Amino acid sequence: MRTMQWVIAVLLGMLATEARAQFDTPGSTDTRQRVAGVLTSQGGPIIEAGDQIGAFAGDLLVGSFTFTGESAATGEFAFMVFGDDANTEAVDGAEQNVLIEFRFYDGSSNTEYHKLGVKNTSGENYNYKYAGQVLPPFDLPGFPIELLVPTQSLDLVVTSDTTNSGGTGSSGTGGEGGGSPAGSFDVDGDGKVTTRDAALVLRIVSGSATVSAEVLQRADVNGDQVVSTEDAISVLRNR
Repeated sequence: MRTMQWVIAVLLGMLATEARAQFDTPGSTDTRQRVAGVLTSQGGPIIEAGDQIGAFAGDLLVGSFTFTGESAATGEFAFMVFGDDANTEAVDGAEQNVLIEFRFYDGSSNTEYHKLGVKNTSGENYNYKYAGQVLPPFDLPGFPIELLVPTQSLDLVVTSDTTNSGGTGSSGTGGEGGGSPAGSFDVDGDGKVTTRDAALVLRIVSGSATVSAEVLQRADVNGDQVVSTEDAISVLRNR
């Protein structure tokens, strides 16, 4: 009897796990943009472990995030949105400037919520249009390559509407920082010196980032009038 109860419990657990796998794993390409922020529910489902966020370019899944118990408690998320590979004939990711739609999957009710509300960091409605960049061909020992990926900060809102949970509002654009520099190694001007400053330097060197003259000047941290990998290394040593 105990054996039968154990088998039933295992089968039920397997079915529960399968029910939460709503969004497949998106195809991976070298063109990427990281999105990060907080998901909140306004009269909608409770965010629980196993629930998911999916990023879609039309009907193509281009990014996904699965909540754990810890991230479900805070609503915090961060994941890659993959872009189209220009070297292939097929459309295998988001094309530049295409509007990205976010969806939420509630595993407990097996319900998918479309068109989540998107907000910028100021709380304003925001149209997120894809702006991924190709990973630059750098191989610095010990340097996490994913930090070379540009990040778009945005927040998401899910409501009780399964067809249109808030939609999107007026358009907006991301930036390369605009705060007061913490020092000569704060390349992005956000008031802190982190590995992201080194990543921005490497993106400038590779030509995958277009920045203002002010940011370009800050990227030359050693003052030799040339932005190079030596500047990135200097940032890493002084963070």
